[in-house]
Amino acid sequence: MTVKYSRALLNDIQGGRSVRSIYEDFVLYVHEGAPPTNPEDARIGTKLAKYTLSGAACATTDRSSAAIYKITVGTHVGTEVFPLDLTIASDGITAATHQYTHSGVHTLDDVTREFAKFINDIPQLMAIPSGYADGVIMVMGRIAGLDFTLADHGGGTGTFTVYKQICGPVTGEWTSVTFPTANKDYVNKAGIGTANPAGYIIHVTGGTGATVGSYRVILFVSADSVQVDRAIHAEAGDITNGTCTTGPGAAIRVASLQFTFPTAGVLSKPTGETWQDASNDASGTAGYFTICTPDDPLTIDSSYVYKRVQGTIATVGGDAAIDPATMTAAAPSNINTFTLTLPTSKT
Repeated sequence: MTVKYSRALLNDIQGGRSVRSIYEDFVLYVHEGAPPTNPEDARIGTKLAKYTLSGAACATTDRSSAAIYKITVGTHVGTEVFPLDLTIASDGITAATHQYTHSGVHTLDDVTREFAKFINDIPQLMAIPSGYADGVIMVMGRIAGLDFTLADHGGGTGTFTVYKQICGPVTGEWTSVTFPTANKDYVNKAGIGTANPAGYIIHVTGGTGATVGSYRVILFVSADSVQVDRAIHAEAGDITNGTCTTGPGAAIRVASLQFTFPTAGVLSKPTGETWQDASNDASGTAGYFTICTPDDPLTIDSSYVYKRVQGTIATVGGDAAIDPATMTAAAPSNINTFTLTLPTSKT
């Protein structure tokens, strides 16, 4: 059998989206027996398992969020070089340098617009210039939940600054921040001031004391201290060793599945992830799989709404292999390897 793609999925591909971005949040079902004739048909046979990330629950409404960065261009006199480092660990990209060269004397908006076009040619990223003569380019991941870092590689003739739109430093988020007892409208943590300039939002939860919330940085005090905009010293109690969580712009991954960056036209399960059903629905032998978004009810889809891929499961001659292929109700099962290939045309 050949892997089959639903019309809704083909519509999205032909309408401008990649398979990887369509399935930035998906689950994988395994049923017993032969698959239905078409992906739009209702699923048949006994449902054996539903695979999610590490076997965690994945609600129909769960959606991952994309990482967001801000780039502010400085020097833009004539011919400048802007070397931008991109790191995506899950895609095997470690500080790959993308070097944009702007030639000629143009306005700041011209530079940022062309720089944004250059970034848009990187498959995992999309960029939009502000258009307000402020040199700002907003950069977002095309795949929600895909974590990446951007940085100035250095050595360029043009200048630009990269900000990650989350609390904490570019390389991570803070844990164990402290609101001192004597002056609790300040937040102390080694390096927190350097990473959180005025305007950044700090989200504080946990710790000792009842006062939690979101605080905007209003003053850079030192590399290890910032002042926030809420007079929390008037609140009852103190926060010590509060946890600073990710704010708007962080890549937030839910328990859905994702593919890694394609190689030779093949999408694969990321090697470092666990695709698991912590408790199989029934006992039986795997016959076919369905890849779909978490909100798919697996019923007949006569309106072409749900994006599905279906294929057979077999040790030899199937479209996929599941280990183990024989499943026991209430027992856990994992998918150790999985690949998806789009059909190719050969002459």
